[in-house]
This record gives sequence, C-alpha cells and structure tokens, in this order.
Amino acid sequence: MIHWIIKHKYLALLSPIILLLVLASGMRFLSFENDYHMFFSEDNPQLVAFDELQDTYTTSDNILIGLQVKQGSIFTQENLMAIANITDTAWQTPYSTRVDSLANYQHTFADGDSLQVIDLIDREQQPLEIERIRQAAHGEILLQNRLITDKADITGINITIELPKDSTAATQGQAEAVAFVRELREQIRQDYPQFSVYLSGLIMLNNAFPEAGESDMATLVPMAFAAVFALLLVTLRSVKLVAGAFIAFMLTILGGMGSAGYLGFPVTPPMTSIPTIILTIAVAGSVHLMSSFMRHLRQGEDKVTAMTNAFEHNKRAISIASITTAIGFLGLNFSEIPPFHDMGNVAAISTLLSLLMTLVFLPAWAMVMPIKVKVKAANSQWNMSGLAEFVIKQKNRILGFGGLLALVLLSLIGQNEINDNFVEYFDERVEFRRDADQINDNLTGIGSIEYSFNSGESSGIASPAFLQEVEQFANWMRIQPEVNNVNSLGDVFKRLNKNMHGDDQTFYRLPEAQDLAAQYLLLYEMSLPYGLDLNNQINIDKSAIKVSVNTKNLSSNEYIALEQRAHQWMLDNTPNILTQGASPSIMFAYIGKRNVEAMFLGTSITLVAISLMLVFFLRSVRLGLISLLPNLMPAALAFGIWALIDGQVTMALSVVASITLGIIVDDTVHFLSKFQEASKRLGQSVEDSIRYAFSHVGSALVITSMALSIGFLVLANSVFQINSGMGQLTSIVILVALLMDLLLLPALLLVLNKEKK
Repeated sequence: MIHWIIKHKYLALLSPIILLLVLASGMRFLSFENDYHMFFSEDNPQLVAFDELQDTYTTSDNILIGLQVKQGSIFTQENLMAIANITDTAWQTPYSTRVDSLANYQHTFADGDSLQVIDLIDREQQPLEIERIRQAAHGEILLQNRLITDKADITGINITIELPKDSTAATQGQAEAVAFVRELREQIRQDYPQFSVYLSGLIMLNNAFPEAGESDMATLVPMAFAAVFALLLVTLRSVKLVAGAFIAFMLTILGGMGSAGYLGFPVTPPMTSIPTIILTIAVAGSVHLMSSFMRHLRQGEDKVTAMTNAFEHNKRAISIASITTAIGFLGLNFSEIPPFHDMGNVAAISTLLSLLMTLVFLPAWAMVMPIKVKVKAANSQWNMSGLAEFVIKQKNRILGFGGLLALVLLSLIGQNEINDNFVEYFDERVEFRRDADQINDNLTGIGSIEYSFNSGESSGIASPAFLQEVEQFANWMRIQPEVNNVNSLGDVFKRLNKNMHGDDQTFYRLPEAQDLAAQYLLLYEMSLPYGLDLNNQINIDKSAIKVSVNTKNLSSNEYIALEQRAHQWMLDNTPNILTQGASPSIMFAYIGKRNVEAMFLGTSITLVAISLMLVFFLRSVRLGLISLLPNLMPAALAFGIWALIDGQVTMALSVVASITLGIIVDDTVHFLSKFQEASKRLGQSVEDSIRYAFSHVGSALVITSMALSIGFLVLANSVFQINSGMGQLTSIVILVALLMDLLLLPALLLVLNKEKK
C-alpha cells in the first residue's frame, strides 16, 4: 500500500480531501436540539408517564420570572403596581397560555350570600389595600414558597408556555419566547430598578442546552487546537508535518460532523464535544506514524525509505488501535441516552476517517513536502532507556506496589454515588444556572413531582371520600423537608367552603356532600377570567385531578427517595388513589441508574469484541490475555480516584468505561507489537524485547497519551457538566493507562516470560 501511495502521491493526497469535503457538505443539515426530552428514549417509562400527564392536563412547561426587591418588602404601593404591570406584559410572551402571579391570583371572599372572585391586586381600588393584600398572600397556602415567601422580599411571575408539536416550529417558538422574556427583563431593569430580575423554568432550561453547546464549540475547539499544535510542534519539530497533520485533523472533523448531518443526528450538548474528541483521537495515530518517520530520517534514511519503514512498522498497530477505538465508541449505542448513541456513532465514523487520513493523506503529504532534518545518532527520547532498565530491575516491586495501590483504589469505587441534577448540568458561567440558584435559594426550586389522582368515575373529583384521600396525601407531602409547596385542588375546595359560609374560618375544610362540592366548583369556574381556568389541575370529564409538588433543587437520589417514600405512604394510607409521580425531575433522577445498567452490558460486549481482536492481531492467546489487565484496570482505578475527587457519577460518566476501553488499547497494542517484533522476528530475549519496545514506541506512547489527556482536559473547561465530567474522568483513565502500559505491562511480560532467555 505504501508503495502505491508513494508512486501516486498526488492522487493519494487529493482523494481523501475530496471524500471528506463531500461528507463535510452534510453539515448544512445540522441543527441544535433544545428540548430536555432529547436525553430520553421514546420507551423510557418515566418519559411515557410524564407525556401521559402532559396529554391529560395542560402543559407544565414554563418560564419563571423572579423579582427580588433590593430593599424593603414587596408589599408597597409602587412594587405591587409594578408586579401588576409586568404581569400584563408577560401575557404577550409568544406561545403563553397562562400567567400566574400575586397580581392576578384569584382571591375569593364572601359578599353576603354571594361569592366574589377578584384579582388579589385589584387596580380598580386606588390606593391599593396593602394590608389586605399582604394578609391574603401570606394566608394562602397555594402561594407560599411558590410565588411569595415569608420574608416577602421576592415574588415570582410564572408563564406557562405551550409550544407547537412540530419540532421545528417548537424550536422557533421557544427561541421567540426566550427572546421576549429577556427583552422584558431588560425593560423591568430600566423601568423598575428596585428589582433584581432572574429567569428560570423548564423553557429556560431547554434554551440553556443549545446555548451551552454553542459556547463550548466557540471556546473549546480553539483551545484544543492550540494545545495540540504546541505539543506536535515540540514533538515533531517540523512545521510542514504539523501543518499536514492539522489539515488532516480539520478535514476529519468536518467530515465527521458532516456525516452527522447526513445521518440526521441533531446537535446536542454531548455532540458539541465531538470536534474535540475527533481532534484528540486523530492525534494519536498521526503521532505514531510521523514520529517514527522523523526518527528514521534522523538516522540518515531518505524520505522514501523512512516513510516506507515507518509505515510498515506502524500500520497494523495504528489500524487495530483505530478499529478498537471505533468499537469502544459504538458501545455507546447500548446507552439509555439517545445523544450518546449519536455521539458514539459519529465518533466511530470519525475515527475510521482519521485512520484513512493517517495512512493515506499524511504519507502522501510527507512525500510532497520538502522536509529536511539533521542526521544524528539514534537516541531514546525522554530517557526511555532509563525507564526500561528501571522496570527490568524493579519488576517485582512494581507488581507488588501496583497491586496494593490497585486494591486500595478498587475499594473506593463503592464510595461513588450515581447522581444527576439537571440544574447542575450547567456551571455558574451559564446565566440559567445562576438565576435558577438564586430563585431556588430565595423563592422556590425548579424541580417538581406531579401526581394524577383518578377518582374512577366522571365528575368524581367532588367526592368527599376521594378529596379526603387526596388531602391526606397533600398534607403529608407538605411536611416533607424536601418540599417547598404543594398545589392541590383540595385547598380550593376548602377555601370555597369557607367563603360560602360567610368566611367563617371553622368551615375551612372539605365540603361534606358531593353535590355541594360540585356546585362550589362550578360557581368558582364560572367566575374565573380567561386563561386562569382549572384545566391545569382537572381533566376533561372531571374524573381526575393533578397535584403538583414543588421541591427544592434535589439530587437524583433525593428525588428517587422522596418519590418512593410517597409511593409507600400511599400504599399504606390511601391505596385507592395509588399512583406514580412523574416530572422532568423524576425522569432525570432515574436516567443515571438506568444508564449504568445499560452500559454495564454494552461495555462487557465491547470488551469481548476488543479482546478477540487483540488475540487475533497478536496471534497469541497468552499476550491477548496479558493485555486485558492494562486495558481493564484503568477505568476501574479511575473511578476509585474519582471517589476522592468528586464522588458523583452522572449519566455521562457512566459511558466513560466504554469510550476509554477502545482508546487506551492504542498504547497496549503499540507496545506489544514492538515487543513481539523484537522477540519473534529479531529473536531477542525478553529483557531486550522490553528495551526494544521502550526505545521504539515509549516516547510516542507518552506523546499520544499527553495529547489524548490534553484534548479531554480541554473538555473539562466545558460549561456543560456532562462534557466537563466526562473530560476529566477520561483524562484520568488515559493517564492511569499510560502508567500501566509503561510499568505494569512490561513487568508482567518479564515475570510471565521468564523461560525465554
């Protein structure tokens, strides 16, 4: 193959370029996905439950505007009028179906024998009755820790958004809604400087995903290119070769992203890491070939001979490393999270495209470019000969100490906790995260659990027995430490019962007769203004009601514990209305655990496939089995280290083992191939074979591992925690794998091959 490339160097140079540019044209089909549903497969049970809830009642997607007064209390003439004016403007938000605030909260009271329903802030009464509004707001259980707090220094305006079903129209609609509320925020700051303004809610969460992705692509890719450029320049010491490598990297990235476009993959936050991952993977193969080429040139060989030798000595190892890396990425198809399927498939395609550029384009580039180096005596870079001697002499101590350290780190794996918090997917550089934290700390959390309680009959929601059981559950939920607020129709029934008895507080209880409760509800509904009906709490035939439990920003384990505790309580106390909670919070809480289980199977299958390939490539079952240890252990040990660093394993970190399994095989394959070459072809002893492997690939192993680590460490700077955590943990795995390949692997070869002298 190399002879054909050298003979037809211009054809070999241009053909891959044309192919990758054709693939790159698929980038025109790329578009950002901006819905948290992207993280869940269509058959995800928590997603199915939530979608059923959304279909039964009006949507709960929202934008929450938090208004925090800088001095004093919300309850002043100026502040309350401002809240009323802002509420009016909020109705103009594109695709808004409802706006809830202190201003338009439907306050009910008795007027003789009739029921009066008015806005809590009634602007027809001037000046406003501040004390009446204050008492009503603090006395209303449905407002506390939802739209107002006891401190009365912050209030919320909640805008319910219903986007079109069509994904393209929904994306556009969301952008319009977010743009409107951001303009509104600036207007509030200008017109009402007494307020600090924060934006939160599920729509703002959705919008944060593509914004975080765009931010990463604008910052991380240049950082990765700069780091890799510096490393290659120091390593190869040839601007022309580095330039060729960068052309190969750029075309591979464009081709990989273009293939995503042709395959119809959306750009999700995990997908934004693809350019950095492609660059990192592409560096590994090119470094082995180019550094070997330069070494042969420095030994006095001409270009053709140097490239021929470098190519023949590295092609098999580079090929098998690329194929195993691609297999590792394909293992992500076992993930429960669709964006990881897309990321894995595009990374696998890109890895194979990188192999093409490494074995075809780069040799042709080297032949075309005028490259001159000084001939000098061969030496082992970075004191690899000294390291080889150290391993040979200290092999038993290395194995003993390494085994002890491994046992310690393995024992720490259980200290990790599988956890996901979708607010904390973004770091504090993201505006959504800062605003969500402020609202959570001062007013209410973005998290929730929603329950649909079915009475079993049409109009059965007015049944006293049914309402009593729902009331018991709501009261139990309110005393849970994780809960901010519970919105239940039972509280409306109690308030109406009190109103219809002359506002006598002793009648603040559920109606005792079903027909009476039904009449109260009908009278109340007829008095409600447009847009503030009860469709968000009652289904069409009035057989079921929704109870919304607003929580603090909890971890996934805390959400699961609360939901399971609630389910057990219903089982013990209200089995007639037993139901499961559903919400985005619950969906995210379970996805991490489901993904760990799925990836355990995926990683196992990937391991078997890669192991069989190594046995076939090395043509030795013995070496294939020896190679398993330095390939299996790094991920396990890295999770032990992670327990000391962070201890939180998110849905993204659960895929690291599969990703790195294919990547770290690279170093093992190159070391063992050189060991085999010296042992079998040259007939050298085990010790000399170890020296040969260190002298020929030791430096390249360090360089490629550094390049891989730097590339993934760049991801650690991502504003998106999924990419950041994955980058950090993958870097740890790669560094641990390097240590094992340079210390443990040769020590094992020495101990297990004692008979060969």
